Amino acid sequence: MLRLWKLAIAVLLTIAPSLAQAANAVSITSHGWTVTADIDQFTLTIASDKIGNILQSVRLNVQTDSGFLPLKGWVVEEKKFQGRSISELRNREPAGFSN
Repeated sequence: MLRLWKLAIAVLLTIAPSLAQAANAVSITSHGWTVTADIDQFTLTIASDKIGNILQSVRLNVQTDSGFLPLKGWVVEEKKFQGRSISELRNREPAGFSN
């Protein structure tokens, strides 16, 4: 599931996405797609302008030695890649896990 999520994010977040932020959510919109991370619930929603929600309130987890931990602490980070500005939706928790 995590592999599919990374692929979906890579496809959706290409050149110059626009950002929108709410009190409890972080969203990235680009080329007719929106990825929203609910900061309070630790969930993701992926939606298309044409057909609506594809995935709604999906909770991603990472397996550790002590069990599954939810990915949380969602933030949007601006990056430069090959001279273009892109945005990445990243998690900050659990510590030591990088998506």
